[in-house]
Amino acid sequence: MAAAKASPLVMAAQRQSLTSNDSANEKFKDQPYLQCLEQLQYAFPPLQSFLKKVSNVDEGRKLVQNHFRELHGRVPGRCYCVQFEDDKVTVPEDHHEGFGSPDDLAMYLTSHPAKLSRQEKKRRLFILEDLEPSYVDVLGYHLGVDPLAFSEQMNTWNFTDSNSIPHRGLPVCTPEQSFTLRYYEIRTLDDPKSINDLTIQMTFAVNRRWYETWRDIDLPLSVIKDKRHAFIRRCASFWTSQDLDQKDQGWDALLLVDSGMECVKVGPNTTYILKDPETYDDRTGLWNAHDWNSEQHVEPKEHKSFTYHGGCPTLAQPFFSHISDQAQTQMANLLAQRDLASPLDEQVFYWTKVASKDLIQKTNKQSSNAAYYLLKHIAQHWTNQLELINCTIAKGEYLSDDYQATIDDNLSQQQWKSDLIQVNQVTKDINYMRRQMNHFWRAMILNLERLGVQLGDEHVDTKLSLALQGAQKDLLTIHTRMQLLRERGEALTAIANDLANLHAAFRGIRDGEFGLRLSLVASIVFPLTLVAGIFSMNSDYLPGEKGFWKFWAISIPSVAIFALILVYGTRPYWVLRDAKKYVFISYQRLKQQARRSDVSRDNV
Repeated sequence: MAAAKASPLVMAAQRQSLTSNDSANEKFKDQPYLQCLEQLQYAFPPLQSFLKKVSNVDEGRKLVQNHFRELHGRVPGRCYCVQFEDDKVTVPEDHHEGFGSPDDLAMYLTSHPAKLSRQEKKRRLFILEDLEPSYVDVLGYHLGVDPLAFSEQMNTWNFTDSNSIPHRGLPVCTPEQSFTLRYYEIRTLDDPKSINDLTIQMTFAVNRRWYETWRDIDLPLSVIKDKRHAFIRRCASFWTSQDLDQKDQGWDALLLVDSGMECVKVGPNTTYILKDPETYDDRTGLWNAHDWNSEQHVEPKEHKSFTYHGGCPTLAQPFFSHISDQAQTQMANLLAQRDLASPLDEQVFYWTKVASKDLIQKTNKQSSNAAYYLLKHIAQHWTNQLELINCTIAKGEYLSDDYQATIDDNLSQQQWKSDLIQVNQVTKDINYMRRQMNHFWRAMILNLERLGVQLGDEHVDTKLSLALQGAQKDLLTIHTRMQLLRERGEALTAIANDLANLHAAFRGIRDGEFGLRLSLVASIVFPLTLVAGIFSMNSDYLPGEKGFWKFWAISIPSVAIFALILVYGTRPYWVLRDAKKYVFISYQRLKQQARRSDVSRDNV
């Protein structure tokens, strides 16, 4: 991404008057930053998708806006500002609970303009939750934010939105100035059926995210069914105004995060989601339905779920080794009940409550360290994702034990088909997991690229800031673990296919044994029938007549000859080999019996 300090888009927006709308569309009235982007959208293709989504007024957007306006008295999303001083981080006076509205934020930035703040070497970090257009316009206009940061954060990345352009322009990565990372938030479902594979579910937000179920591999010996899970595709972005060549200066940085599920909490473990009431017949219909247009019908639904393992654990280590005033203060802060899945709340908590003086001082020099806790938050979510995958694969690796293919003479054809259908269902779940793991791997590769890691040369860049070095190390480790899990997932497919083939093979063996028995019966009946048919032409061979003995004299040798032909086929000389072996074995047995008799006689 190009450096924001020299962005022509921002310079054009600052020159434009708040009331000048002659060439701008009415949908961006009194929003100079978005007006400028609209004029330049054809020169910068990523802006087209961003403007389409940020100006979206479909039914879902109206439901979200009305909910927050009626119940919370504000627009969706929140915005906080924290100021970095020499040894502490503070929140501006009268804004301890964040800015009440975009107008409140605009008044603050007007009275504390970015240009003057940077000249006075002040360092401010703004954290924006969701992407309410009014907040986007105010921050972009007053801070001079590179619009590609907003565009990447708005990207829904659900693999069906072909209008999005997911990659930035050249240079590909300048992580010390801006980046956007992808991760997954896992939710544990109270009702597994509340998230359907063939229905659209999204988070209750302006920048809504696709909500998808995770398939577990069910085995017959699992007495207690595990809780079902789902995951949400999330994004987090960072941008700073700091010049890379002049680190000893004031700066304004911006973190863009998604709103947590608990922001629309309506009861214990109950939130709102946006859901399409239609259940599609196949994936073609579902694919075509993923679009940001005014015709898509969604409804607010109460949804019961809770964060995986209670959310991300606290990233700050408590002082257990000694008792001091600092330790007691930190422990008191950690005792407070928080929404561990809310990136905004967690960022404000870490910086204002538990951040060390050393980290604050390093952040004053390098503003990219302002993303330190956000990067750790993302890495922890990836760790949770790998844990869920590992548990699923570990369960699937018991597949060969639970679905052991055996020859069972009492197994009916209906039971055999039922077992094969179960194996086929497990194979379907394994293939789903493999497909999702490919998506996970692609997202991780993109994250590494945006953090400055070049593929084929995976090492930590020690020239970067502390936060970026830690993020590279964390994600490289996670990427290595993911590769091993992908290999185990690929092996599961081979196991499932082998089991299905074994079931079919054993069924074929059983059918072959039954056919062999029929052949043996036929080999006995056929000579008898043939001889009886021949002899029936004369009455001298009827039962009780003088020639009846000839029937048995001819039939029995014929049966023996047919049986030998059936057993030995084209190798009749094997009869002598088997006869010789039989005589030899019988002779050895007789000798052993005689020897035992002699020993018993001597003992007596």
